[in-house]
Amino acid sequence: MGSLFSFASRSNKSPASESPASPRRDKTTARKAADSAPDPNDSGYHSHPTKKHRKRVRSLNQNNAKRARMNVVCDVIATTPPKAGTLKSFFQLLDDDVIQDLLWFDCNFLLLDNYLLAMVYAYFRRTELPVKEYTAINFFAALWLAWDMEEDDEDRKEVLLPWALGKNWKKEKHSLLRVRNELWKKMKFRGLVSKATCDEVMALAPGHPLWERKRRESYGGAVRNYAVTLSVFNEDIFVDSQS
Repeated sequence: MGSLFSFASRSNKSPASESPASPRRDKTTARKAADSAPDPNDSGYHSHPTKKHRKRVRSLNQNNAKRARMNVVCDVIATTPPKAGTLKSFFQLLDDDVIQDLLWFDCNFLLLDNYLLAMVYAYFRRTELPVKEYTAINFFAALWLAWDMEEDDEDRKEVLLPWALGKNWKKEKHSLLRVRNELWKKMKFRGLVSKATCDEVMALAPGHPLWERKRRESYGGAVRNYAVTLSVFNEDIFVDSQS
């Protein structure tokens, strides 16, 4: 009888009289419950996932995350917001006497229009150049690379050399190409800049006079199909469009 009463007394204990659970035990229990919880989004969902199944789900999630990182569009100025004064320093660089003379000389915006200027700034951001390296030689090297990427007139591009290198430009051309290659390497050879990125650059300082250097469509340099005929009488070349 004594054993029955003792059993009843043990079974009738109030919950408040029980000893509190250990915090470590609660964390362990919660972790086990989280590991064993099935993923409703998984196609192989079942009520009691095995350890092999949970491992496969984690592997798939890791692969999907890695694939998402690889598919990130690389056509951005930088992964971080522009530092204070970066664009201001770029505009101050354009106040250089040689660059100002070039801007004045290029009245039709054939050598340096608003989109080429935006590409140069995008290159500076991609290479993460410090402000102290915002120099004329780096500017012309980036401009040369922008011409390589977007323009087709190689003869016109050669006009930039005297502005960039001075009187001895024929002997110093290799130095400009070396700086261009160094900048290109720093940006991991990502030389293409989309129109959307250029528009994003110009949106950083809307209304700036440099962005008004819009090249006319007639000076666009687009290659079209033309029929070239030679006059029999005066040997002048007449160009007639096929369209």
